[in-house]
Amino acid sequence: MPESREAILATKQTFGGKMLTQTGVYALRAMSHLAMQESSRFISSRDLAEGSNVPPFYLSKVMRKLVNAGLVRSRKGHAGGFAFARSHEEVTFLDVLEAVNPEEERAECFFGHDTCDPKNPCLLHFFWMDLQGGFKDWARHTNFSDVQRINEKLQFFQGMIARKKQE
Repeated sequence: MPESREAILATKQTFGGKMLTQTGVYALRAMSHLAMQESSRFISSRDLAEGSNVPPFYLSKVMRKLVNAGLVRSRKGHAGGFAFARSHEEVTFLDVLEAVNPEEERAECFFGHDTCDPKNPCLLHFFWMDLQGGFKDWARHTNFSDVQRINEKLQFFQGMIARKKQE
């Protein structure tokens, strides 16, 4: 029996006119974990998989795409692994998502219509397009320095909470 529309929508997120695939989610996780390391430090594939909670076999596929896109450097050997190829500020979420999902995918219609476009819209078409445009704009303007800043704030607040608990 096919999945219900609710189940499908609950497991997918929009990315421009595309769906944010599992590969996209894994890529953002891996890059976010990589952003927490010193820029010049390479992190092993095993540590990256563990720290980002991405299956190792899937991570290698994702990282290959990110290396090919020039977002990540890779190095083989004992001190090898992966590191950012550019500054954290220069790499946006959109760069990452486009690197791992370069092919255009048609957005699914909320009502399941085969044809859903500006000439033949469903009831929610234009709302959906606004949401997708907003997501793409957010991804274009969010970079991995933002991730670092959020992490610093989280660590600060977690430290305050831990100190309060000890008192």
